[in-house]
Amino acid sequence: MAPTLSQTTHHLRNVLDPMISLSGPSLSPSELVSLISLLNTFLDAPVPALADLRLSRIHLAILDIIGVATRWPERIVDIAEKVTESWEMELGMSLKEIGWDAPRLDDWKGCEGWWINALFALKAGIIDSADPKGGIVADAKGAYAILMSGEDEVRGESAEEFTYRAKEGDKGRYRLTAATVDSRQPVRILRSHNLRSFFSPVAGVRYEGLYRVTSWAIILDKASKKMGYDINFKRLPNEAAMEGVLSRPWAEELDDYRLYKRMRRDARRQAAAEATRRPDLVVSSDGTAETL
Repeated sequence: MAPTLSQTTHHLRNVLDPMISLSGPSLSPSELVSLISLLNTFLDAPVPALADLRLSRIHLAILDIIGVATRWPERIVDIAEKVTESWEMELGMSLKEIGWDAPRLDDWKGCEGWWINALFALKAGIIDSADPKGGIVADAKGAYAILMSGEDEVRGESAEEFTYRAKEGDKGRYRLTAATVDSRQPVRILRSHNLRSFFSPVAGVRYEGLYRVTSWAIILDKASKKMGYDINFKRLPNEAAMEGVLSRPWAEELDDYRLYKRMRRDARRQAAAEATRRPDLVVSSDGTAETL
């Protein structure tokens, strides 16, 4: 079965492009032949409808290939530039102007394993707190998730074993350090992009898998002179391969992340401008204008 345009886009942007960015313009002979054939098909066939381009985002993959800092093989870049010229001539617009289909923010719940921010992870039901500072998420039965941000990860030999420093006043730490059966239940671990860790995602919030507490210790924070808890975690052995987890967010997820940030920024600016025209309005923290 031939891959769909969306599948082709995913392979180009999330498999080949990262590989070429790291290793340079070396593709296997079969991959090179296949890619040349694909691009030549784009040259010979009618231009996909705008709706198909926006849905599949294949034009974004083409733009990635011909980008300023591209490391793709020169032959591939040359054909991709011809595709770009042909499509733009037929469409009467730049490929950069086409955009892509993004869900309405009210409907956007993210893909399994990655979300734009903690609020979207909350909407998806993975945690029950939208606090961007993160922390331990617990209920009456015990702690069941941790969203790590800032300096929460104090040691990490690998993405699968690390030490979490519980925040001061986080009552959830007692759920993890109690000498009970519930305190040894697996915990969902999420890493935020603002976590100071080699393993944090470049954007958004990523689900790392299920981890279990292996040990913990009470420490004295030299800076604050306060007592704290360092809790050691290890990933369960039957979880999905870590390599796949660390590849998130995908290119299409980064598209949506940047779009969301731009929309939020524009909303705040619009609300601030409205507040300037209306002295009885104030701009709230979420960028909306409210009447005094």
